[in-house]
Amino acid sequence: MAYEIIEKYLNNVLKPQLAALELQDVIISDTINSIRPQMVSCISHWNDERFRNALLAVGCEEAVFYRPRADIAVRCFVVVTIRNSVLETVHSLTTNVFWKGKSISPEVIREITSAAIEYFKTVDFPALSNEISEIENDLYNDFAARYPIAWEALAQIGENKSQIIEYESVKREDEPNLRNLRKQKGAISATLDNGRNPRSMEELSDGYELSISQELRDGINQRINDRVPFIVDSFKGISRNIEKLLTIMEYMMGNGGFIVTSNYLIANGHIERRLELIKPGHSMAAMINNWKNQKGLAKNHKRWLQAALDVAEGRR
Repeated sequence: MAYEIIEKYLNNVLKPQLAALELQDVIISDTINSIRPQMVSCISHWNDERFRNALLAVGCEEAVFYRPRADIAVRCFVVVTIRNSVLETVHSLTTNVFWKGKSISPEVIREITSAAIEYFKTVDFPALSNEISEIENDLYNDFAARYPIAWEALAQIGENKSQIIEYESVKREDEPNLRNLRKQKGAISATLDNGRNPRSMEELSDGYELSISQELRDGINQRINDRVPFIVDSFKGISRNIEKLLTIMEYMMGNGGFIVTSNYLIANGHIERRLELIKPGHSMAAMINNWKNQKGLAKNHKRWLQAALDVAEGRR
């Protein structure tokens, strides 16, 4: 029954939505094949409350603003398993100037996530979890062991609603590294003729690719050395690929650094959260507005968002 419910969603709901965008069959297949194992793995761990809370915490910043209304765990499930998938790669592809078909606009993304919430909001996840025995390709199973510092932080966020969370810092036997993130390929330059004036374009990496640019690698190391945080607007601002997100969190926190988003300050053993989450921004202007919003911030969190705002507005 569990696999049947998943396949029914993928084939009867998602696939027609993607087909309506005139995507190539191989793109539709790749998208569905990335979402399926994420769904199966997530549901298989559903009845392990701490594991589930850690995994779903990745999607909470967005999920609280997803509609239609449904249990927050269901909306987080949609973010983690559907929105944070190869769907992001396809979204990047279809908004590229070279793409000839229909684009996956923000409105289309909302249609996809809303339909998924509508489908899954009445599903009995605990019962489905009991039906899924040991699976061959469990995508999330070893995350707690591979990324103990980052995973514990997410677990703390998922199970503790206090504004300031203090817990025993996690120690590793080895130093975390970024080796599982391949070197990002150089940007592809192209000259486009709009009929009057040629202009230059660069094709940028999408938000799901498991790679890292030399600029980002250097920037992370510089922040660790300078003892300042890696500041982004939200988790998705780091990556929609959960493995890349965990890799960067583990590396920062395991080397004495910390991460700041508009909603969280996360260090190994210390977390500060905004009392009421605000919606992640989709543009620099929206991110700046989020950093300006100081409502419900603890002291250190407020300090670093103000520092980010000062830099963004050229005051430093």
